[in-house]
Amino acid sequence: MLLKQFFPAALLALALAGGCKRTPLSSPEYAYVSAPQIFLRDRISAVYNKIGTLTNGERVVVLQHDRRFVKVRTSQGVEGWVEQRSLADQSVYDQLDALSKKFGSAPAQAHATARNDVNMHVTPARDSDKLFQIKENEKLELFQRAVTNKNAVVHAAPIVRRTPKPSKAQLKEVAKKKGVELPPPPPAPSVPAIAYERFEPQPEAPKPAADPGPPEDWWLVRDSHGRAGWVLGRMLEVDVPLEIAQYAEGKRIVGAFVLTTVEDDATDRPNHQVPYYLVLTNEPHDGQQQDYDGIRVFTWNIKRHRYETAYREHDLNGYLPVSVATGSAPAFAIHVKSADGTMAEKKYHMEGVLVKRDYAAGEQPAPRLVRARHHRR
Repeated sequence: MLLKQFFPAALLALALAGGCKRTPLSSPEYAYVSAPQIFLRDRISAVYNKIGTLTNGERVVVLQHDRRFVKVRTSQGVEGWVEQRSLADQSVYDQLDALSKKFGSAPAQAHATARNDVNMHVTPARDSDKLFQIKENEKLELFQRAVTNKNAVVHAAPIVRRTPKPSKAQLKEVAKKKGVELPPPPPAPSVPAIAYERFEPQPEAPKPAADPGPPEDWWLVRDSHGRAGWVLGRMLEVDVPLEIAQYAEGKRIVGAFVLTTVEDDATDRPNHQVPYYLVLTNEPHDGQQQDYDGIRVFTWNIKRHRYETAYREHDLNGYLPVSVATGSAPAFAIHVKSADGTMAEKKYHMEGVLVKRDYAAGEQPAPRLVRARHHRR
């Protein structure tokens, strides 16, 4: 009699457990398409129909979870299944949205062009969460630079699955099972007569430390849609005028700021206006501690119709941001870190084609080294 009562209850429990694979949600949950493009399936099976297409950044309502797949509803009201790995959680969107608001009105430190399709990450790491994708040749604004090792592990946050509340029918079935008397467990197996040798586990050899990989530059960027996030630096090409790029002398140009303009009727530029530039340079490989190690000011020679170096300073431990005041009295300020780690601001202004340093109260210019002259006897 007990077995007759047990088997129907066991079958009911298995049916309920099987139904728990697909967990409907009782409250709204949102996700965003992180893949470039995905198809909406009508069912989870080897053979399915494509009932829609979702593009990068599109928001959907999550209706149900099923292992690797998620049932969603699009903004057009179409319901279907997509792979969970193609979606980003609401928290990922919120983090990128916070960056967009923080740098919404900040002045750009440089401008760049995407060399290829590239993902926008929440943090400067390859393994970090990503959502939006930047298209090839899209124009970007650059704000901050960071250095991270190539193999740095930053565990991506999976889509949060909310525990569904059991239905009234499920609660009733669970209450029924509590009153079912289960049969006693089988007896424990007897000890075999064969004598076994005692197994002594050997200590595991220490695993070698994971190779962090080479350092890589990352940039915090803002795209043409006003969205901000971190992008791998080698996927960007900094926009630099060709007349200035030829004077890089093996350095990497980090940014070029317009200080002022002069009129030269011999040029074919708009309104014959030619800009003066403040250029930041650095070593031509990733992983540098400083954002730039040198500055250079280029002015335009109206008589010779060419750029010339008006000011140059190297061996700097410079960090962004750089502030620039344009107009008839151009000026700029940079930030450098000293040997003791303190950050100091250095200010400059221009008088014609001359660049002069502005010293704070009590600050004295560094003495110039004068070479001794050797007189012939």
